[in-house]
Amino acid sequence: MLRHPPPEPDLRIGLHCRAPAVYGSRGRSVWTTDANGFVRSSDREHGLWVAGCRVLSRYEWRIEGDLPMPAGNAWTTPHRWEGYYIAAPPELRQKQRSVDPQQQTLELHVSRRIGGGMHEDIELVNHTQAHTRFALELAFDADFASQGGPFDEHAEKGRIERTWERLADGCRILVAYRAEHAYRHQGAGGVAAFERALELRVHTNESEVKPREDALGFEVELGPKQRWHVTLSFRARADCVPRDAPDSAPSAGEDEWERSTARFLESAAEFGNDGPPPLADAALTIANAAKRDLAALRLFDLDTANGWVPAAGAPGYIGLFGRDTVLAATEAALLGPELMRGTLERVGATRATRVDDWRDAQPGRLIHELHTDPASELRFTPHGRYYGDVTTSLAYPLLLLRYWRWTGDREVVAKFVDIARDALAWADRELLTDGVPFYRYRTRSEQGERNQGWKDSDEAIVHADGSRAQAPIGTCEMQGLVYAAERALAEVLDVLARHDEAQGLRRRADALKRRFNDEFWLPDERTFAMGIDAEGKLIRSVASGPAHCLAQGIVDDALAAPCIERLFADDLFSGWGIRTLSARHPAYNPFAYHRGTLWPMESAELAAGCARYGFYERFFTICRAAFELGSLFARARLPELVAGHPRDDAHSFPALYPKANSPQAWSAAAALRLFDRLLGLEPYAPREVLFVDPHLPEWLPDLTVERIRVGAATVSLRFRRAADGTTDYEVLRLEGRLTVRCAAQVGRRLQASERPDELAAEAADINVRALVPDS
Repeated sequence: MLRHPPPEPDLRIGLHCRAPAVYGSRGRSVWTTDANGFVRSSDREHGLWVAGCRVLSRYEWRIEGDLPMPAGNAWTTPHRWEGYYIAAPPELRQKQRSVDPQQQTLELHVSRRIGGGMHEDIELVNHTQAHTRFALELAFDADFASQGGPFDEHAEKGRIERTWERLADGCRILVAYRAEHAYRHQGAGGVAAFERALELRVHTNESEVKPREDALGFEVELGPKQRWHVTLSFRARADCVPRDAPDSAPSAGEDEWERSTARFLESAAEFGNDGPPPLADAALTIANAAKRDLAALRLFDLDTANGWVPAAGAPGYIGLFGRDTVLAATEAALLGPELMRGTLERVGATRATRVDDWRDAQPGRLIHELHTDPASELRFTPHGRYYGDVTTSLAYPLLLLRYWRWTGDREVVAKFVDIARDALAWADRELLTDGVPFYRYRTRSEQGERNQGWKDSDEAIVHADGSRAQAPIGTCEMQGLVYAAERALAEVLDVLARHDEAQGLRRRADALKRRFNDEFWLPDERTFAMGIDAEGKLIRSVASGPAHCLAQGIVDDALAAPCIERLFADDLFSGWGIRTLSARHPAYNPFAYHRGTLWPMESAELAAGCARYGFYERFFTICRAAFELGSLFARARLPELVAGHPRDDAHSFPALYPKANSPQAWSAAAALRLFDRLLGLEPYAPREVLFVDPHLPEWLPDLTVERIRVGAATVSLRFRRAADGTTDYEVLRLEGRLTVRCAAQVGRRLQASERPDELAAEAADINVRALVPDS
């Protein structure tokens, strides 16, 4: 029997993803070390990774040849790290058999900042009463390996050259790598070249620097209580690392990247309340942490005039992942328009214009992944510019509508509407095949992704007997996404007076919804089939996909209740969230990426679906589970995924997925989406209206959201749950023109794109709550 107790203070146990490794990131750079802050040459996944390439593969400080004793270290922000180490002076070690470095201490203090590489301030302090002299050494190396896979072929194709020059206050070392690869893939060939370099500048006036092939040496002499200092600037040379990337400024000061991030955080929505209960505090902490995590994933080299985009996740997914970026921007719209605007522009610019089977590209299709690692750049893999995913193209219209609703910016919508239209035209042309009336994917690439929905691991889609389904495959959530995208694009086309196109899309969407409910429903399981296979037969496995279908609105009202209840059965709902595959399925594995793990992103999908169809008790249950899961983790951060173990007396917390990313854009956005649905926010900026339909649970009886931006207006609202279970609101502050209206039924009609302009106009005419700007 599952047991779902409320979290107690000691439930916040501070779990860390990828432990014992520790890592920080900013922009294109990720620094991953062992628990002590060092990188051994044998640690394949550790090092300084910049734009997917390892520019620092070994990093160890030694005093007289020995590693110092760790004395505490931490990432104080996502990109700033500080560590302490101690050692005994060598003179004392020579005189005594055993010297406790805690009592006779040389302190090594390292302050580190990540940017377009890495900057470090190193300080030594002699805390003893004796004079000491010793050799300090930094062992370092660069192998220029590719991140994220066993792509080491490029190492045999290139060469590494090391040069150094003495400076007035230190030295400059350059480690340069160049490789070429003659490739041929599916009829296309050529020669690809790749260049990267690591420039290390060492600055100190206190000792002579002695560079060697794989180390830096210093002779340090310190009297009692004296200090010694050196700065190290590791700068990566790569096309996607801006020349002004902050990696060499003093670590104590702010740089432009930090100032830019601070400006966003100061303008984005913020969550608060008036105090207990404890879970409310945890939930608010998670939501505010999610905002900071998205900002920490910002790819500064992809900033636009009015927006920016996040990487998919750290440490493994630093780059533009179309699907992750589009969905995260859509779900985090409450923060403000910057993510949406940047994503519309950067992802829209990737629209394919020709057929390239090796990259799974066809005209109109939008990008899956853009990678800059050596293996991708040298064409060993197509992932340098790879299109093998359907979600980016199908979700782009949803993002465009979301942007329109929140901003009312007709000019921007007009700029990107044809990209959304072409994406759906691509789906109609390429995914409707062989006379099967449902959308199905297949790869054309010899190195392509076998599965191209969001569940894209090779063994994600399985029949009820555990066998792998064969392509072409159409998942149930894929049909729901097409339905929602067609409805969304129709509304946008109406805005631009393209009414005939809009009406055609609505007819197609309605027809797809009828076919889907008629054919995908499994009466015996009271849920929808996982998908449809190459033969046009249902994949009758019970899985998490119907949660997406509920959120997308493709589920008939009559089937919503049994579908929701099935998702909360013990084989799917673990107590922390919903499993990707039923625990009763023969292919279930609680650690398999898409065959038993649970993803916070899917909890948000299920929550949105429950709220959409009015099942608020179930809505509260999944929200609570998600926030309790987040409370287990350090920095109140929802990870990419966790294992699917049940929450019961034998399992106090779920096992971690060893390679999970954290922070991860999807999971951060999921926390924000939960709050968006708790408040029932449905903006319509073109008419200067914000609809609210709030439903707060007992464990979150009051909530304040500051700086909600709708069009040109900014409003702060407070929500309170009454004794009878209803939730009311009040306006705390307003800048600009905005009508806020509490309307229980309007929200669902807006989600379905039913007469949005007319609904908003009615609200504007009937000013239910008169809002007075701050005096």
